[in-house]
Amino acid sequence: MVYFVTGVTFLVFFLLVHFWGKFCDLKHFAYQLSENNVLLLISVAGVYIIGHVIQSIDAARLLFVKKILKPIVAKTQWRAAKFILRCLTGDRIEGVLPSTQPSGEFWRKAFYLQVKGKHSHSEYWYVTKDLLNGMETAATLLLLYSLHNGNYPFVVVFTVMTILFWIKSRHVSTEYIDSVNETYTIIEQEKNSAALEAPPTK
Repeated sequence: MVYFVTGVTFLVFFLLVHFWGKFCDLKHFAYQLSENNVLLLISVAGVYIIGHVIQSIDAARLLFVKKILKPIVAKTQWRAAKFILRCLTGDRIEGVLPSTQPSGEFWRKAFYLQVKGKHSHSEYWYVTKDLLNGMETAATLLLLYSLHNGNYPFVVVFTVMTILFWIKSRHVSTEYIDSVNETYTIIEQEKNSAALEAPPTK
């Protein structure tokens, strides 16, 4: 569902930018799409693939951060590199985790909740975060496309959308972290209470 929604959003805005000022061409494209069932089927599959491509670009961004940008920041402490790192990770789970909580410890808690079947509430936040990350990447790509075409009103629109998605993604990532930590704490407290209330073994 995340991939499909991401693909649909990107395609709709891409067509809007591409056919801007060419309403007749857009109308003709929509008519051809509605009249041709095969083309419509291909388009639905294409939308899903577009969603996967956008999410892959998002994953490549995180790989770039991990393999290239973080080592540069660690070695040089350049302010520009730190700022770029902040922009690329500030809306991600790793970017908002408290400094007192190692990443490995957090993910062990998340995996523990999944195994115990207690991850459903936290999963809402995780899926929403995943969707927002894809939307942010889509908005950034559309921003670059609009800039390439010299369509500056859309440059402004997609810049604002990218920033808003970044802010919302940061908020949702924080909610996911809090949800996992709080759920894990409650389970541990219930486990300890049960152990104290259990009758002593003979």
